Amino acid sequence: MTTVIPQHRSSSRPDRRGFTLVEVMISSILLGACLIVIGASFVSGLSFIPNIREISIATMAAQEQLEINRNRSLDQIIALGANYNFTTPQLNQLNSAVGTVTIDNPFGNNNIRRITATVTWNTSSSGTAVTRQLATLVTRRGLNRK
Repeated sequence: MTTVIPQHRSSSRPDRRGFTLVEVMISSILLGACLIVIGASFVSGLSFIPNIREISIATMAAQEQLEINRNRSLDQIIALGANYNFTTPQLNQLNSAVGTVTIDNPFGNNNIRRITATVTWNTSSSGTAVTRQLATLVTRRGLNRK
């Protein structure tokens, strides 16, 4: 009869499942650092929401003025003069907002004009002056006119 003798491992560390205390501490530190970075990014992202809202309002007001002028004939646009101020209900939502439309002839051609709508306001967060500017070209033929 043969006897089987169990073999013992020669390693100094016994066969245990799980993590050591050092591994758990390093993982906790890394997880904590990641959470701090994510939290800081979230908080700084929230601070941009009012600025984005103001930029959207200014863009809509300027776009509205461009669309109003694009529906006019070139002769009507020329009769408006070089520039004029405008106001819309959207601009009342901005701090110290001023809307200006500028009409110029950058190409020296009597059949085309450039219309630029500019909105300037002070941000609600820092009071810094910000400008949003959009431009379009209008020709004598206009849109879909023959």
